[in-house]
Amino acid sequence: MDSTTLLSIIFLLTGIALFGIAYAAWQRARANAEAERISGGRILLNIEPTTILTHEEPSDVRMKKMADICASVGRRSFGEELDYSVASISRMNRMIQRGWGKNGAAPSDNTVTAMGAYIGEVLARNSRGRWVSDLTYVDPATLLFVPRNVAPEEDVIRISPFMMVRQKFAKMHGYDLAAAFTATEQKLKELNAA
Repeated sequence: MDSTTLLSIIFLLTGIALFGIAYAAWQRARANAEAERISGGRILLNIEPTTILTHEEPSDVRMKKMADICASVGRRSFGEELDYSVASISRMNRMIQRGWGKNGAAPSDNTVTAMGAYIGEVLARNSRGRWVSDLTYVDPATLLFVPRNVAPEEDVIRISPFMMVRQKFAKMHGYDLAAAFTATEQKLKELNAA
């Protein structure tokens, strides 16, 4: 193969790579414009990877940061005070119905993660649960509960707050986050794990 052919192949591959990058940027800009259109001119949760959130930090630290982001957005965009109280779960339920209930738009994965982190953090602060990593995209962490008077290797309970949020979005008016949260708390008490 002569040098002209080799250079032609290199330039062709470079052009294809640049086209791919430009196409990805165009798709992202379209998605952001669509999110802005759906949210009425405000981006509800536009979480970009930054040095604030890193994948190397412990799950409990990441989940607390995500919960703080959710609480901030709830206050600024929806006027709902998400103060980590059990009562704030009802306010989150109302916030979801107001923000997504009418137009049926699917939430982004980041939205589900932030809201699930908030619900999990409320549960962790009001019980003996602790965050542990799940290392999956769907459930980046779960809450671990070990019932009292039980050996740690027996009857470990894992709860996914992200599943609660996904259920809410799947059954917008037929699933109440506050009722699900209360039922979870009650079950943990029954199992002597709260």
